[in-house]
Parts: sequence; structure tokens; C-alpha cells
Amino acid sequence: LVNTISGGEPPSAPRRREQESLDAGDVLAGLRTDFEENEYLWSGRITAELYDEDCTFTDPTLSFAGLSTFERNLANLDPWIERFVPPTARSVELKSLRLVDDGAAVEAEWRMLGDLALPWRPRLDLGGRTRYTLGGEGGRISSYDEAWAITPSEALWMLVRPYRGDGGEG
Repeated sequence: LVNTISGGEPPSAPRRREQESLDAGDVLAGLRTDFEENEYLWSGRITAELYDEDCTFTDPTLSFAGLSTFERNLANLDPWIERFVPPTARSVELKSLRLVDDGAAVEAEWRMLGDLALPWRPRLDLGGRTRYTLGGEGGRISSYDEAWAITPSEALWMLVRPYRGDGGEG
């Protein structure tokens, strides 16, 4: 829906890569930066160098292929996120980040927390895990698979329910 409203086209020229190939340690370090410094779950600021152009992105609400599509989706969401969940009202906690499957994948466990600038003051408190499968061109991420600790409907409920801050429900 946001993409339909905001528009935007994928870039037509091939992406220039800083490095021809990456090893698992490079990917792990880049993902750590994306979580801890860029807070990419909120900001959308990813290190594109880590991802294959044809990477498949999946979360509990959608799935699509293509790094350019992912970047366009993030760019289209950014004005909405900045307006309703400004940087001072949000955080990302990286609980763990590790190589698995003999270095064929990286798994991250995380929590994102944000207080929305809406009259009823909802809070999104979402825990999850992301599996980044390596094996794309030059050792890049070929698959991004995000899972949440709650259902999408429970996440939506957080957005429509006031947050009281006393541990009670809205």
C-alpha cells in the first residue's frame, strides 16, 4: 500500500559493489552495525553491500524478491516511521547475532520498541529472529527470513491499543 501511494522505481543501472566478495565475518560485522548503529529495523538503513541483488525477503506479513524492491519499500516507509516513531521514541536491542550451519547462515535475535506519536500513545514492543542465509553472489545474503514472537494480528493490536505504561493492557 505504501509503495502504491509513494511510487518509486528500482534503479536501472547495475549496483556498484565496494567489494567483489564477502566472507561470513564481513557479513556478521555489517549486520551488527545495521542493528546497533543504524537501528535498521526502524530506520531502514541497511548495508546494501551485504545483500545479493536477487535476495528473497520474508517476514510474517509479506515476501518478495530483490534488493532494489526492499530498498524502495524502506524508502517509502521512512517518512511515515520518522513522523510517527521518531528516533527519540524508539530503540532496537540486538540480543544475539551468530554464525550457524557451519557459517552458511547468520541468525539474529532482537527486540524493537517504539512509542508512536498518535493521540492514544500506542507502543510497539516486538521481539523476533532473523535468519540471513549466505550463498548469494560473492558470499552475500541470498535470503532474509524474519519471524516474530507474536502474530501479525497481535502486533496490529498493539498499534490500536493505548499503552498505559504500568504493565497493564490498554
